[in-house]
Amino acid sequence: MYPILNITIPQEKRKEINAKILYVIDNNLTEKYNITPEIVYNTYTGKGGLHELSFNDYSSFYEYTKKKQSIEEGQFFTPHHICKFIVDCIKPKESDLICDMTAGMGNFANWLPIQENVYLNEIDISCVKIMKYLYPKANITASDIRDYNPDVKMDIVFGNPPFGIDLIVEGNKFKFEYYYFLKANEILKEGGLLAIIVPNYFLEDEFSHKFYIESINNMFELLVQFKLPKDIFSYVGVKNYETKAMILQKRICF
Repeated sequence: MYPILNITIPQEKRKEINAKILYVIDNNLTEKYNITPEIVYNTYTGKGGLHELSFNDYSSFYEYTKKKQSIEEGQFFTPHHICKFIVDCIKPKESDLICDMTAGMGNFANWLPIQENVYLNEIDISCVKIMKYLYPKANITASDIRDYNPDVKMDIVFGNPPFGIDLIVEGNKFKFEYYYFLKANEILKEGGLLAIIVPNYFLEDEFSHKFYIESINNMFELLVQFKLPKDIFSYVGVKNYETKAMILQKRICF
């Protein structure tokens, strides 16, 4: 496990640092420049908050938001201490098969018992390179979640899927957060656990989210949910965004 170091990355330096980390990994220069896995784990921050767009250049907030989302791809990595806390809540065993289908740079994986039993999937190639460097023994794939098929059933699925992004699946439009539940239900064993981070508003409105609520209740039993601090994404410039963690168990069919 890599330790959490007390390193603060200035917002204006993130893009430059990310690019340098990818360069040294791509060119096998980590030893030459004394870049250790611990440094990569604590300093690579991904695309979230790096859109560099001006609202004044767009005709509406909707257009601005859609462009921002297309650049960032919803890529806001779960902070290390939050991942550790959620994994500690689950207490995975060494024998458990564990998956994260939108793994980012694999922040949950750092706290799991055995890399060989961990399955990480991510569509962003830069993140895949980071994961392969940090977790060389894990089962890592670069795939769209809609095409992901690990060919084994999982005991536990962790996830922090992109927020507020629509997915088109076989002609149907789903919120990404909801689709993560569908996919987790598909790859989990009966009785398996799903630990997921979603926006606080997701599933809160019994009228507008009625379909999602009923569908998820048919697939899973909610064990516990709790709000997370509003500033958990402050490290990437988002100082106030309400999220929650949900831990659910896949229902057993009799």
